[in-house]
Amino acid sequence: PSLFKAMILDCPFDSSENVIKNGLRHLKLSMFGYTFNIPVQCLLQKYAFHPYVQTFVKALLKAVAHMETRNINMQIHPVFPVKSAEKINVPCFFIHCKHDEKVPVNAMKSIFAAANGPKKIWLTNGRRHYDSYFYNPEEYTYRVRNFFGEVLEGKWQVHKKMITEDKDEV
Repeated sequence: PSLFKAMILDCPFDSSENVIKNGLRHLKLSMFGYTFNIPVQCLLQKYAFHPYVQTFVKALLKAVAHMETRNINMQIHPVFPVKSAEKINVPCFFIHCKHDEKVPVNAMKSIFAAANGPKKIWLTNGRRHYDSYFYNPEEYTYRVRNFFGEVLEGKWQVHKKMITEDKDEV
């Protein structure tokens, strides 16, 4: 028996390397009214998992994510959820914000394609990373409850693929 009967994956990333690459790509340095890319961006991406470089990479990513990490002891490791997704055979509900600035929609779609069980995607009009619930909590709650209800009723036994998308609001 599997550990889970179903999964909800909200804004999943495909690899830690791509998260670092995307975070560093959007990081800019401003001096004297001019904006520059970080000069050693390629080297930081290449050696991001090296223990001596991690302190600097974490400081840069902290600036991008606006998180206080002083009391959090963490190490960055290479992980590849897209490869792990190949082992998923339970019903999955993928939720992702169209305007996610940290994890692009294509990263989630690659995990969706790799998952082998019944699955569906809901692309929301969320304004940033992991914003679907905060953008529309009533719709989010309804869809999550509906998904779990269908799974528990056995409606997800057949191989099912479905993509739904919020319409842009006028």
